[in-house]
Amino acid sequence: MDYIIATDEVEKILSRAFEIGFQRGIEATDGRLRLISQRKAYAAFGTSRVIGWVEAGKLKRKPGGNGKNSTVYYEVAELMKLEAANTIVIRK
Repeated sequence: MDYIIATDEVEKILSRAFEIGFQRGIEATDGRLRLISQRKAYAAFGTSRVIGWVEAGKLKRKPGGNGKNSTVYYEVAELMKLEAANTIVIRK
């Protein structure tokens, strides 16, 4: 039996799985969030993909300071979730 799952639904499923895993990770690291700089996020996940996720409201920027030139960070778990949702191929 084949199922067709929309990308949004796959993203919701992965989001919940990542939430559980991320929470366990936070508990294991005494609550310290794991962040990656924008520059490293662009290199690891692709500039256009990261920009697209931010523009679509799927990824939130976390400024590292108050200045306009301060480093921007992203949560690694969120980046991984979005990449997984975009790379899963469901064949019928």
